[in-house]
Order: sequence, then C-alpha cells, then structure tokens
Amino acid sequence: MKLVFHDYTEVHELSDEELKKLITDLIDIEEVPSAIRELYEREPELSIELAKNIVMNNIGDEYLQAGVIEFIFDYDKEYIINYIESRIVTIDFYVYGCILNCFSVESMQSFGKNISSRLLKALSSKYNDYNAAQKEKIKDKYEWFLDSYKLCK
Repeated sequence: MKLVFHDYTEVHELSDEELKKLITDLIDIEEVPSAIRELYEREPELSIELAKNIVMNNIGDEYLQAGVIEFIFDYDKEYIINYIESRIVTIDFYVYGCILNCFSVESMQSFGKNISSRLLKALSSKYNDYNAAQKEKIKDKYEWFLDSYKLCK
C-alpha cells in the first residue's frame, strides 16, 4: 500500500489502514492528531493505543505531543495525570501550556474538583522552571489555570 497524503485528501476519506500508517509513520505530522481522532470514531481502542505510544515514546515534536496529549486527556485523564507525575521535570513548555488548558477547561467538572492539591501545586510551580520568553507565551494559560483552581501565584 502506498499512501500519498496531500492537501487534497481529507483525513476522513482515508481507510483505517491508511490512518494507522499516517499515524505510525508520521507521514504528515500536522495531520496526526486529526488522524487519531478520526480513527477513534472507527477503532477507539487502537487510536488510544497509538496515541499513548506517541506520548510514551516521545515521538514527534512538542506540537504533536501537545495535540496527542489533548486527545488522550479527552478519553483517559488518569493516563495524563500519570504522565505529568512521571515527567513533570522534563515537560516542554508548549506541552505544559496544553496541559494547563486541559485542566482549566475541566476545573468545574468532577474531574477538576477531585484533582489532588499536590498535583495542582506541582503544575503551578512548574511555570517557574521556564525562561521569561517561554513564560510570556503561556502566561494566559497559566493565569487561567491559577484562576480556575483558585491558586495563588
């Protein structure tokens, strides 16, 4: 099978095998998160497994990582909590901003209300690990996170 993915092919037009190949071979890295979401509609377990493989093995760049983490968060929040707890020291600032966003959106839901204060403090204090330019890029997400969980700077 030869997959040619270009601007004129929509992800939803691809077969399951083509989606899997696009995801695993990173044929078009910008389309991988969309391909994972499309595959989820057809084969939920496989799409989550492929997404977790990308995150677990740190495949792709920070933008791919963030998009895939956002997808996993929608379906397996515990996995993302474990990811954060095991990698808090090395989380890229862009991925960190995505995580803050995910958590802020959920702050009023049962998930958000049941997050441990230890995890919230770890996420809050992680902001200080980044340089001024990085902080500026994610400042709004950080402030939204603090406000969502009523945390102090």
